[in-house]
Amino acid sequence: MSSTTIANPTATPISAGTVTYTLTETNINGCTASNSVSVTASALTSSISPSAVAICNGNSTTLTAGSNALSPSAYQWASGSAISNSPIAGATSSTLTVSPSTATTYFVTVTNGTGTSAVSKKSTGSTVTVNPLPTATISAAKTICAGSSAPVFTITVGNATSSAWSLVYSDGTNNHTVTGTGNTTATFTGANTNAGSTPIISTYTLVSINETSGNGCSNTLTASTSVTVNPIAAANAGSNATINPGGSVTIGGTAVAGSTYSWSPSLGLSSTTASNPTASPLATTTYTLTETNSSSCPASHSVTVTVNPFSLTATGTATVCAGTNVTLSSSTNGLLVGYQWYNSSGMITGANSPSYTTSAAGSYYVVGSLLGLLPATSNTVTVTVNQLPIPSVASTSICAGQGPATLQPSSNYNSYAWSTGDNSSSIIENPSATTVYSLTVTDGNHCSGSTSATVTVNPVPAAFAGSNPPMFVGNSVSLGTTAVGSDVYSWTPSAGLSSTTVSNPTASPASTTSYTLTETTPAGCSASNNVQVTVVPLPTITPETATSFCQGGSVVLDATNYGANANANYQWYVGTTNNLALASSITGATAISYTATTPGYYFVNAYGGNPVISGYSGGTQVTVNPIPVAVINPTAAQCFNANGNTFNFSDASIVSSGSITGWSWVFADGEGSSSGSNSTPAFTSSDNAGTYDVSLMVTSDKGCASTVAFGTFTINATPAPVANASNSEIAAGDPVTLSVANVTGTDGVVWTDDQGGNDGSNTSFTANPLTTTVYTVTETNSTTHCSSTSSYTVVVDPLKITVTPQGPTSFCPGNSVVLKAAINALAINPSFQWYLNGSPILNATGSTYTASASGNYSVMFENNNNANATATSSATTVTVYPSPVASFTGAGAECYSASGNLFNFSNNSTIANGYSIQNSYVWNFGDNTSTTTHNSGISHTYNTSGSGSFTVSLAVTSNVGCAGSVTV
Repeated sequence: MSSTTIANPTATPISAGTVTYTLTETNINGCTASNSVSVTASALTSSISPSAVAICNGNSTTLTAGSNALSPSAYQWASGSAISNSPIAGATSSTLTVSPSTATTYFVTVTNGTGTSAVSKKSTGSTVTVNPLPTATISAAKTICAGSSAPVFTITVGNATSSAWSLVYSDGTNNHTVTGTGNTTATFTGANTNAGSTPIISTYTLVSINETSGNGCSNTLTASTSVTVNPIAAANAGSNATINPGGSVTIGGTAVAGSTYSWSPSLGLSSTTASNPTASPLATTTYTLTETNSSSCPASHSVTVTVNPFSLTATGTATVCAGTNVTLSSSTNGLLVGYQWYNSSGMITGANSPSYTTSAAGSYYVVGSLLGLLPATSNTVTVTVNQLPIPSVASTSICAGQGPATLQPSSNYNSYAWSTGDNSSSIIENPSATTVYSLTVTDGNHCSGSTSATVTVNPVPAAFAGSNPPMFVGNSVSLGTTAVGSDVYSWTPSAGLSSTTVSNPTASPASTTSYTLTETTPAGCSASNNVQVTVVPLPTITPETATSFCQGGSVVLDATNYGANANANYQWYVGTTNNLALASSITGATAISYTATTPGYYFVNAYGGNPVISGYSGGTQVTVNPIPVAVINPTAAQCFNANGNTFNFSDASIVSSGSITGWSWVFADGEGSSSGSNSTPAFTSSDNAGTYDVSLMVTSDKGCASTVAFGTFTINATPAPVANASNSEIAAGDPVTLSVANVTGTDGVVWTDDQGGNDGSNTSFTANPLTTTVYTVTETNSTTHCSSTSSYTVVVDPLKITVTPQGPTSFCPGNSVVLKAAINALAINPSFQWYLNGSPILNATGSTYTASASGNYSVMFENNNNANATATSSATTVTVYPSPVASFTGAGAECYSASGNLFNFSNNSTIANGYSIQNSYVWNFGDNTSTTTHNSGISHTYNTSGSGSFTVSLAVTSNVGCAGSVTV
């Protein structure tokens, strides 16, 4: 009860049940009355909605507390079991959002009221069950050759025991969907095509999986796989070729790194394992190349080498001119070993070369011997010798510059060649001095002859009318010059002249007049010359440029030009006002022009002539404006940026009067510029590191430009390391030395590789990679702290060893062949072991082995740089042919007969199966007689003068060239 003495207290029962409250009221008169009321309190309840819920792992749900209290005063959430649970810090509102990773039971305690009357009630538990997310994996990456069967990839689904699901995967371009139920698998087919020359990698990535029944959980996936489709080898046996007998041609093409090559047949090839062997067949042959690239993907291609039949041809000029040698040449498509030339008289002594030079007429041919074949005779070449032509051209003369001369030979020819370069039958020339011209002609037999002719040039007079003298009105001048010898003179027009036939008349024209003088020599050569007598007015001043200019500038003031022949003189004056009387003469200013550099009014006095006349010009005002001073504020240095370095410039220029209205910037010697009203331009430089000029010229409102102010901007160098190696491709187990160039000063370097290694900070080091490795060096400038990197790839090839016979591998007993091993490694003190028919050969540990027995030979190599790097060659077969066994019967003794003793011999020679004795038998009967008869039986008569003993021998040769003999 909130109070027992007021009319309307608040009743707050603290336990469930019915409580009766009685009110006794006493009025002011002391009268009392009582009344009772019953209050029934229900027990406080607490609950959670929902009472149970399931979520997917990673998701959340909201729990809401419930109670029969109208306005509970407090909530406290807890988790655990009904027996043991712990309050959740800060969980004191009517709702709670949770996202457990495992199944968890939550409780809430509701409190109603405050203080001593507060009542609390804990709810029963609400369990949040956590369902796992579905998962999926994909099978490992695959590598195939182009055109082989397409690979099949398997997707394995987990955590979806009884749920239907939908899974999405991507091929890099499009998404694809597969479905299933429960923990099962799905498959799809990958790519298998590649028409290029480099591997194509197709990547497949799992995107998401969604349960469409059961728990309904979804998951984002990241697993991926790929298929690498390697290209097949681009086998190239080359183009079909044709060669001459005994010739050769290179077939195939450039080797591709990592590829191996196999040619068949081997007959006539320099190598069966090179990419471009030399083919030297004796007959037309088709060769087939099989190339297997580094991805073990093979391809084949064929080429045919055609061998031409043998021929010999003689060539040379058939007709020549007298005194000219002709060289006769021979050509053949075979390998000739001897030459002999012949003419109409027979063999030419000493003419044993492929060519023969002669100047005599006649018929010629050559006989040549081809290695291994019979001699061949060429065709016949007939040489005819024609006589040379003798041309004739007459000389002539002209006046210098006044008329051409025509030169022409007295006879006609097929072609002409003048020393002037002209090819016509005659030339027209106008030389300035006496000249000799030469001519070469060619007749119908194409034979040439030469001659020359002279064109004599007579001089023309040097007519001189005068030097265009000026004069003032009323004066006169003398024209021309002193007369020369017997030359004749004539002047026009005659107006104002004292004479028209003398060399130097006096002229007094009333106005400006032009006179012409014609002078003629006794040889008839003439020349004319003009002179103008100018009658001039009083002087005037003409500025060559504006008379208002900037400080340091000037203007040239020109007085009236009366001409050099007027003998005019000049004196310049300057004053502060336009009043000649107040002006002062300028010392030394006596030229027709004066360069004014200071302000004021300028005048000129011109005088001279005969009689002397003088005149003054009016005043010309000159104004000088001040020059502004250009100043560039400094800019901070930057490090080199491959995308350009941007600098912001500003100026602090001044001018004594007026204002600066124009700025002209030039950056990096003209790489960029800015002009106009921009005083703070920005410039992006694409230059390399260095210090570059920036210049500024400003212009005032009076149009005056400052001198150029220069500044600089600096781009600090970014180190430019160049990673390199002593060799770019090595065999497994070989060492390789890597170094970095262009490291300067105290710059530091750091080496790393794509195998996760840190290879130190030296400028060079030695690596021993077992697989292809990319090495990267980073260089940092210790002053500017700019850095850059450079990379180098060391390609590591599998260890390979080959055996090359140094001669034929099939031979007769007693011979041998040297087998030579070659490796692709840079091994130091390599180790070899030779094998015969798979068994090691004792002490055969060198790079070569001399084989003298039949069998299959191979060699194993161990790279001592890395004991794990070994290789064994393919087998090389050596065959030792059997020798024939020579044998015969029939020798014995007989009594001497004067008519001769006849003995019969039987050939019993044998050879192993598979071989035969060719028709090569040599019998020697011991009496200086022999025969090559190969019959099975042979008879021989001994004709002697008495009794005696004779030694008989038989030598035989097999079909493979092996010999055998027997003597009885």
